[in-house]
Amino acid sequence: MDELKTVKLSQLLEVWESFTGWYWFVTERHERGICFGLVRGFETEWGYFSTRELLRLQRRFMVWKVPRDQWEFCPCVIEDAVSCLQRTEAKP
Repeated sequence: MDELKTVKLSQLLEVWESFTGWYWFVTERHERGICFGLVRGFETEWGYFSTRELLRLQRRFMVWKVPRDQWEFCPCVIEDAVSCLQRTEAKP
């Protein structure tokens, strides 16, 4: 069951974090600012959430986007073969 509470690094499109320790891991983008991904809050579960709401909270300095080079250090993120390959190919 722990597999359901993790997201592969290569699946990520965006990661958001809050001062309260919540994380939103975007794996799919849909119309009208709706995304699908893993949410780590009171519970850790997969579901839909609004990037419009995250942007509204960002304007109030309550959430922020995690820089891409920090994603692998976020909770619930696991490296996979694709993400390891991408990292070695990116090095000069």
